[in-house]
Parts: sequence; structure tokens; C-alpha cells
Amino acid sequence: MTSQAKEEEQYFNLKPAGDYSWTEPASDWDAKYPLNQVIQTESGHTFEMDDTPGAERVRLQHRTGTFTEIQSNGQQIYKIVADKYEIIAKNNNVLIKGVCNITVEGDSVLNIKGDAYTQVEKDCFQTVLGNSRISAKDVRIRSDGDVDIIAGSATGEISLTAAGGVNINGDLNVGGLIAAKQSITSAQNVTAGFKLFSTLGVETLGPIVSAISVFAPLNSGVIVTDARGSMELIRLLFNLHRHPRTSTPIPLM
Repeated sequence: MTSQAKEEEQYFNLKPAGDYSWTEPASDWDAKYPLNQVIQTESGHTFEMDDTPGAERVRLQHRTGTFTEIQSNGQQIYKIVADKYEIIAKNNNVLIKGVCNITVEGDSVLNIKGDAYTQVEKDCFQTVLGNSRISAKDVRIRSDGDVDIIAGSATGEISLTAAGGVNINGDLNVGGLIAAKQSITSAQNVTAGFKLFSTLGVETLGPIVSAISVFAPLNSGVIVTDARGSMELIRLLFNLHRHPRTSTPIPLM
């Protein structure tokens, strides 16, 4: 893995600063008689209005244990021991000026029957400990900067499958091997920094540029061809032509 890939892996492993874990706050009950007014029904429902200095509370509790409590500092606690249903006939507007921390211990389903928009003004982190799948009619990803896709494990691979084709509108820089089970077609030049190798043949209407060699096994029916003819014919003509002083060219092609 390159140093750049390691840096990207470390970037994706970053966690937001701060510990946002939370637990249910304890009740700040500290009632002093006769400042706590309590109404209790026969089945066990209670309604408290506490005016004890420093412990002012309002608490409404169902006999099953479901309750809401407004504590002395103004924070409010809802606790529902069974299911909750909330139905809003029109719009819903929520403003949270602090941290929003949601923990779901079971499955989560978000069903949006219209469009969905998400705007993040800073960084966005998503960690999936299992598999991640996206299914859509069309998928478009746009970045004003770089786009990095990393298969981080030692045997990780990136596979692209298209019923039509994979179109790259820009340069393709490959640090490793390019292997094709069928044809490689180029509208312009094919440039190899070391070797251009084929076991079946190379054909081009333009130049083939290789810093080291263009290789196809001899006597195997394999032909390297450009617009001027086969490379075998060009090699033969080059090797047989004569120089007035040095005879045949050295080295031979």
C-alpha cells in the first residue's frame, strides 16, 4: 500500500472529537414538604409540581413507568416503556443547537416518499462494520477535488461491471499491470514505458511507442502491425539494408 493510500486510510479512520455517549439523566427529586404538590390516581398515575428551591420539577408519570419530567435546570426527559407513535399532519421543524446523538439498538428504516436532501457544511464520516450496498436507478458522484477509492486489505480488489462500457474522460495512470482478456483499442497512441507485449498480435493505424521493446513471440503466427505493414517485414528490411561504410546496421533490429 502506498504512502498516499495509508494517509487516506488514516483519514477515513478519524473519529469526531469529543465523547458523545450518553445515559438517561437521573431525576433531581429533592422535594420538601409542603412544596411538592402531588396528584395520584387509584391506578397509580401521578402528577407532581415541585417548588422546592433548587429542585423545581414538573413530572407526569403513567402507572406503567412511562413519564416526562422537566427538571430544575430546564432539561426535559421523555421515557416510554412501550412503543411510541408520533403523527404530524403538516410540517415539522426541528432546530438543535448542540449535538444530536441518536442510538438505535435494533434496525432503522427511513421511508421518504419524496426527494431527500442532506447538507453537511463540514466533514462527513460514515463507518459501516458490515457490508454497504447502494441500489439506485442512476448514481452520480461529483467532487470539486480528488476522488479516492481504496480497497484496503491485502487481497482487496475493485471491480467495475457495465453492460455497455466504462468510459474514462481523462488520462488513465496505472502503477501496476494492465491485463485484458480481449482487445485493447486506442483511437490515438499506445505508449509503453517498458514493454508492450501480446501473444496474439498488435495492430494500430498510428504509432506504437515503447521505451524498451514491443514484443510478440516469433514463429507463432503473432503479428505486430501498423499502418506501414507488419513489424516482421519492417525488421527484415531494416536488417537487410546496407550502409556504404558499415555494411548491415549494428545492432540489428
